[in-house]
Amino acid sequence: MKNKKIFFLLIILLFSCNNNKKHTQEIDANKNLQIIDVSKAHQADKIFLSELCSRVKTIILETNENVLLGKINGMQVYKDWIFILDKQNAGVYLFNKDGKFIRKYGQRGIGPGEYLTVSDFTIDTDNDAIYLMDSDANQIIKYKILTGEFENTIKLEDKNVQRFHIQYNNNKLYADINYIIETETGCMIQEIDLSTGKQNHCWLDPHKYNNGWNGPIQRENESFFYSRNQGTFKYIHFFMDTIISFSDNRIAPVYVLKDKDWITSKEVGKIKEERITNQGATSFRQLFNKNVAFNINSYVEWGDFILFCYQKKHDSFFVLHNIQTGDTRITSLLIDDLVCKKPFLVNRFSCSDSNGLYNIMNANDLIRLIEQSGEEDFLNPDLDKITILKNLPADSNPVIFYYEF
Repeated sequence: MKNKKIFFLLIILLFSCNNNKKHTQEIDANKNLQIIDVSKAHQADKIFLSELCSRVKTIILETNENVLLGKINGMQVYKDWIFILDKQNAGVYLFNKDGKFIRKYGQRGIGPGEYLTVSDFTIDTDNDAIYLMDSDANQIIKYKILTGEFENTIKLEDKNVQRFHIQYNNNKLYADINYIIETETGCMIQEIDLSTGKQNHCWLDPHKYNNGWNGPIQRENESFFYSRNQGTFKYIHFFMDTIISFSDNRIAPVYVLKDKDWITSKEVGKIKEERITNQGATSFRQLFNKNVAFNINSYVEWGDFILFCYQKKHDSFFVLHNIQTGDTRITSLLIDDLVCKKPFLVNRFSCSDSNGLYNIMNANDLIRLIEQSGEEDFLNPDLDKITILKNLPADSNPVIFYYEF
């Protein structure tokens, strides 16, 4: 009897593996794929934002008893609205582009329209709706943007995977896939049926595109999806050297970052072994002590340019690439010389649109910069709302700087 049970379990396992493999679809080839070779790039000491942008607009987010933001973990812009994800307070907050607070979507709870956590959100640009990803409850909740009215909840199937990030595009909803238990087959992205929550299609074999990593990773301050409300979005995971483009009828690689020190499947395999040994717990600290490159992030695009960051040991490198000429510049110092008289380092951008880049700064950080400078006129005199910025209370909500091209 025991042998029969073992045989039966093996049959189920084999069927499951074959089923995963069967449904992982190949993406399209791209004859115009661009290779960004950092060894051939111009090594710049620094890149100033004034080389890329013409001026800065200040957006001071309203602060009141209904909207006290803890930590901003994500931001998107759509039409005249700014959407802010605050995981600490578990919610998505809506502001207009003047910084006026409009509403929060839903609240914590277990009732209709409520959630346990919010790990990500995405905008339905066809129907002016917003989807919130509740990764703890394995569900996606939909609200109307204009009224905040709860519309419906999509219960997701398959409890053996986690989904942290979602992306809507052209009447389709996508989610990343993170396997709780190590598998030999699988995929990284799935299209979710908007009515049933079931998987329609899935793409990207992690062994082919992510050096074998298919376990849970949740980015703290951004998603794995980029250029999110621009018709065609991009997807980049932690160990991928390839940037994938998703449009209405085509999924294809568009850029490959070539660095001789890019992390290998062997290195990723060691991290996977650690995860198994520690019963699912994973630390990536070992990567910061090795000369390996990984983690393309903070991707933004405009006109003929793309800009992104990646890690190597303890350093971050910014790559500025002209997609028309193929010219590439790389630097570890991206300098903001537009907000203040004394330039300071930029760590990342929150998002972008066709007209500019958005960067968020906590009120405390801005106040500390001004105090450390020892200069009364530390801020650039051409900056709008300069008087308000100089007198900003420390407990204010963050400030958004919009760098226009």
